Amino acid sequence: MADEVEIKQRHWVYILLHWLIVGCLVMLGITGYYIHHPFFHIGSGEDNLFMTMAWIRWIHFVTAAVLIESTAVRFELAFFSHFDADWRDIGPSMKNIRALPEAISYYLFLRKDHRYWRKLNPVVATIIIPVWLIFFVIAVLTGFSMFNSQFFWGLTQTSTIVGWVPKVFGGEENMRTWHFYLIWVFACTGAVCVYLSIIRSADERDRTFRSIFSGRRLVPRKFAPIRGASGRKKQRGG
Repeated sequence: MADEVEIKQRHWVYILLHWLIVGCLVMLGITGYYIHHPFFHIGSGEDNLFMTMAWIRWIHFVTAAVLIESTAVRFELAFFSHFDADWRDIGPSMKNIRALPEAISYYLFLRKDHRYWRKLNPVVATIIIPVWLIFFVIAVLTGFSMFNSQFFWGLTQTSTIVGWVPKVFGGEENMRTWHFYLIWVFACTGAVCVYLSIIRSADERDRTFRSIFSGRRLVPRKFAPIRGASGRKKQRGG
């Protein structure tokens, strides 16, 4: 359309981190379900079952380490990136909080338009992202508590660092149950994010859903960044 222009909305680093985090969550869900309920093993006999479980647990813990690191990098870039420090667009900033009622009305089909938002919609930025961060911390703490091993070249153990976590959840068994069901929190909220993105893409035909793959989206011309500017620069009409 004449009043819209295609812009580069996401840097390739953010796209890579997004899919790395998504891939880690999927792998953690699959391996976590197996640890909770082993449904196959390679070979026959009890020894092979233990060997399969050992490999699945190793994959689970390595994937968790990759997820923690990639999430930390994304969090750091959101505040200190030189190419697009986008914390105001992906978190509960005042801008997103003020736009939240309007966004909720839009997604409930109570209104046909909404104010412009550059990346995540205010529903995701102010509600789902904080929920993710809270449950991410819980998942990390409970996961490390179950990972009975040494750290810092044998100077300390997980029981010393996070030995208090099982007490918070009323025992190790309850903690394991919490840890297992956390993946469903991420799965359900992730499905909500995809659904909201599809609704916006279908209604506005602005390639919102496609942008998570290509990094490019259609925006009203008055909100397009000034040529040569990054997301941190001043925008026209915005």
